[in-house]
Order: sequence, then structure tokens, then C-alpha cells
Amino acid sequence: MKCLLSLKQDQHGAGETVKFHWDPTGRYLVSCGANRRVHIWTRGGNKVHEIALRGSGSCLDIQWDRDGETVAILQEKHPEVVLYNVHTAEQQILGIGDGMKEPTFMAWSNLGPQLAIGSAKGNLLIYDKQTKTKNPVWGKHSKAIICGCWGKRQNILALGSNDNTFTISNEKGETEEQLKVRAKPIRAIFASIHTSSLSSKSDFLVLNIEGKTLYVYNWETRARQMELKFKKSYGDLCRLETYGNSFIFVGFKNGKVVSLSTDEKEVGEEVQNWGALETPLTTFSSTHSLNRLATVMGPTVHLVDLQDIYRWNEEEKDKIEFGYELGRPAEVAWTSDGQILTVSTDDGCVLSYLSSIPVLSATNGIFVAYL
Repeated sequence: MKCLLSLKQDQHGAGETVKFHWDPTGRYLVSCGANRRVHIWTRGGNKVHEIALRGSGSCLDIQWDRDGETVAILQEKHPEVVLYNVHTAEQQILGIGDGMKEPTFMAWSNLGPQLAIGSAKGNLLIYDKQTKTKNPVWGKHSKAIICGCWGKRQNILALGSNDNTFTISNEKGETEEQLKVRAKPIRAIFASIHTSSLSSKSDFLVLNIEGKTLYVYNWETRARQMELKFKKSYGDLCRLETYGNSFIFVGFKNGKVVSLSTDEKEVGEEVQNWGALETPLTTFSSTHSLNRLATVMGPTVHLVDLQDIYRWNEEEKDKIEFGYELGRPAEVAWTSDGQILTVSTDDGCVLSYLSSIPVLSATNGIFVAYL
């Protein structure tokens, strides 16, 4: 694949994995590395803005709101969140208070203007960007909030904590459900489970329980659906994401990526898997727009064709090898349209590759032109 953008250590500093995030429209890329300077780039690689973070901690997370308008930047052990609006060029410092001195988690709502921030003490702050109001919720958990996600169909927030519990709250942060699990939930996603009615779907919360099992919970009926275990040879779970509306992809450290069905009658069943139990898997990212999967295994990013969801094929010609001078690939993500694949390394580099070119066409009478 053709390299569109190559950002080296002079932009981000060396020695750390660069945090990066595409906005939901695929127009802007934000990145931050060891030098604690946040860069915002256009899709074509032009720099829009640069922000010098004020705290001494590393960049903990970068998140875009649902509109691709405002990006939020969170630092380790720093009680502030930087908000930058790419449309108005307005920058805001959001103070999050003494009870949030050690922030650990951040996520924008998929349906509303809310930004959720969790702390090492188990406290929660909900910020509304429209009204510019902050709603603190003290003692949401008894220990650190370490993962969470917002609902896709309803504006609800799920949080997982070191206290071995998860909570489900409304957009104001008011707890609607709290349950104990066997170990720490370290990753959470909402997935739509297809029910017997063709028009009916239920939002299930899926939790990665300390890399060992998946806990599937139907919050609408307040019932535990199941706890899924996998082959010991796969190793620990390291990545979890939805693929379209019908599958959940699960990555394992020993080199496997597995697809699970979300059909009510088959939920949790292994549909397909890819990868040999030889090279450890670092992470992966899929794009439903182009039916492709990118996996990071050692110094290589492998590309897998998902056109036939029941028969995956590796695209040998498109795999990307990283040399010593760039560092090892550590994070990978696609733009929302799947046309660009971006990879960051553990030594301060970010590279973007052209995955596909959209077909351009026009008609005039009986003539058709396409590119």
C-alpha cells in the first residue's frame, strides 16, 4: 500500500508509543507522543494545530466527539482535559477538580454531547459540551475506573473498575445497574444481539474479564447472558471490537483473531479464526466499509480480506514490514470509510497508508467516464 503520511520522532519524540485517533468523519487525525505535543493533521497530512500539554504526565487518551468537531486530550496524573474545536479553532482547558487528580478513563457519548471522565479513586465526572456544565459523581466505584463505553442505541454509560464491578448509568451519571464479576473488567463494548424478531435487537454489554473470559450481559432484561471461555492455547484476550451488526472480533496474545456471532441462536459461537499460534498478536483493527482486517504481529502489519466472513484470506502483497529505525508497530486504526490505514510505533512514529481509492464517475447522455 502507498504511504501517504510519515511522521517521525522529530514530531512526537522517541521512546514511546504514539497515541492517535481519527475523527468519525475521517477528515482529521490527532496524535501525541513522548514530547507531550498534540498535533492535528488533515487527511492529506497538513498540520492544522499544535497543542503543548501543560502537565508532566504522558498523554493517556485522545477522543473525538460524535460529530468530529471537538477532540479531548487526557493526561496522566493531571486534573485537566484539553478540548479543541477544529471548526472554530477554539481551545478550552477543562478543570476536572481535586477528586479527579488521577484520571484513568475518558469517553464521549455516541448519541449526546456528554464526555465521561473516570478517576483512580472511582469518581466520575460528566461534562456537557453544549451547556458547558460539569456533573461530578463521587464514589461511583470504590477503586479505579479502568474501562467503559457508551451505548449505541441508548445514551447509557457502562464502566468497569478495579473493584471487580461494572455499573450502567444514564447520561447524568445516575446508576441504573451495578454487578459484581469474578475479576477486573479491562475492556467493555456494547454489541447488538439479533433476536428472533427480524426487527428486534438488544444491546448487550460485553466485558473482557482480565483477559481470561468474555462476560455477556443483557442490561435491558437485567440478566447475565453467559460467560465465554476460549482455548487455553489462544492465550489471553488482548483486543475486542464489533464488526458490523453481526459479529464480535476477539484478539488473543498468542496470535489468533476470532469472530463470534451475535445472532441470538448462535451468540458466542466461533464463526471463523485467523492466525497461527506462533507470532504474538499486539492488536488489530477492522473496517466493515471495505471488509478488511489489519493485525499487528511482531514487526509486521498483516492485511486480511473479509469479503467472505466465513473464509478469511490474507493479502500477502499488502502486508507492511517495519524496520528497526521506525520501531515496532503498536497501534493500528482505519478511517471510517476504510480508505486509510494508520499505524503508530513504539518509538514515536506514525504512518498512514492508502488502502483504496474511491471510484469517481460522471455521465453525459450515452457517455460514461470513470476514474
